[in-house]
Amino acid sequence: MCRLLLPALREMLVAVATGVEQDAPALTARQREIVELVATGLTNKEIAHALGISVGTVRAHLDQIYARLGVSSRTAAVAAAAAGGPRPGAETVSAGG
Repeated sequence: MCRLLLPALREMLVAVATGVEQDAPALTARQREIVELVATGLTNKEIAHALGISVGTVRAHLDQIYARLGVSSRTAAVAAAAAGGPRPGAETVSAGG
């Protein structure tokens, strides 16, 4: 949980200190790859097999993706990524708790 909150806290502190809001963080190459596979309709198990990683690692990536994009579902993540970033006015959320 702390790993999800620390980047957001850092961004808020920088924004307060500088008086400038930072752009929403971009997805990493791996996160973009996972969103693309989600968009094709693959399950977490199928994504894990395709990428040679565990299902738990796929879930962890999805949690990070949801947090970065301010969404709480696979469908919303695909839509937000296709639209180029977080939903306007979206609060950062974590899908895994």
